[in-house]
Amino acid sequence: MTTISGGALTQQLYGKLFDRLDVDASLGLTQDELKAADSSRSDEAFAAAFEHLDADKDGKISRAEISAGPALSLGADALLTTSGADNAVADLIARADTDGDGKLSASENEAEAALRRANNLDSGYVGGPVFMLRDRDGDGLYAANEISAARPLSLKGLAVTFPDELPDELRAALHDLDGAPRGDAPSPAKTYTAEEKQAIRDQMAADMAERASGPEGTIKFLDREITGLREQAAGDFAKLEISKTLSSRLLAQILGHLDQTA
Repeated sequence: MTTISGGALTQQLYGKLFDRLDVDASLGLTQDELKAADSSRSDEAFAAAFEHLDADKDGKISRAEISAGPALSLGADALLTTSGADNAVADLIARADTDGDGKLSASENEAEAALRRANNLDSGYVGGPVFMLRDRDGDGLYAANEISAARPLSLKGLAVTFPDELPDELRAALHDLDGAPRGDAPSPAKTYTAEEKQAIRDQMAADMAERASGPEGTIKFLDREITGLREQAAGDFAKLEISKTLSSRLLAQILGHLDQTA
């Protein structure tokens, strides 16, 4: 058997795929049940995949065997020059466009988002480019010219500015804002002492250093937030209905990985 691995959230998605495909509730997938995830692939491809995945050679694929699936390969040019951005969009469409029409549908985009969420939280940092989609022609699909790619926000040079350090006009506007500020941002309605300002700046500096401590071109999740984010994702995935599109993506990851390691 070829050894492949993914984190806990990725494995949870593979477990959901198993439940979707195990139509007779036998707790083991046959080759025909596996093929139901994507009938466009050849019988030979499924036969090869089945041989690799059936580790104990009992003629069926168990939940544990299919849950050892690979994580999503995001590919990424951290700097994203113009050509890099174009390549990132092309890579996105190549992996996420399961029906082959050259565009991303809502279900294809949702499948990509679920896989990226699992991959990012399993690894502990946000990697790969950030995509922005805009349906300019209103057809409900996203063509390459309706998708832009950018690198994650750089953490270098970020600084905290307190309300009493702003121009009077801007300070007045902030004071009138409804709702609480996000995260650890200073409240526009509060006056801070010098000691409080320094404590906030010190914490911000420590957080930025921790966020920048992952692999180059990534943003690391803070240790104090990652457990909660993973628990929230696990709860969401537990309620997630695995669509045909997501099934196809998960299977494509398995078959693609097996092709690379054969």
